[in-house]
Amino acid sequence: MKKLILIFVVIAFCSCSSWQKIGVLTVASTRNFETEKKYVCAARYVDSSKLRGRVYRNIRSNEPLQDAINRAVASVAGGEYMANVEIYTNGSDVKVIGDVWVVDSIR
Repeated sequence: MKKLILIFVVIAFCSCSSWQKIGVLTVASTRNFETEKKYVCAARYVDSSKLRGRVYRNIRSNEPLQDAINRAVASVAGGEYMANVEIYTNGSDVKVIGDVWVVDSIR
């Protein structure tokens, strides 16, 4: 009986995972951006996991990091790239948090 309770407690703790930071990037983009254009920060601390509910991709997908960056950039009209990006995982999901920048003429 004690072994069964111990196994249950271990499983309960393992299933309650929290987000762990796995990296920080100065700039992140999934497409080319032109360095000679002037960009302005349109949104700060955009969190890919909070866009349209719980839609961040499972880490077992082909490109979960790329999907998270695309979702965060696309959440801002005219978004080009992200700066000050933090990458998190909880073992099965990936999310990014950062600032989204747009071309100055769009804003």
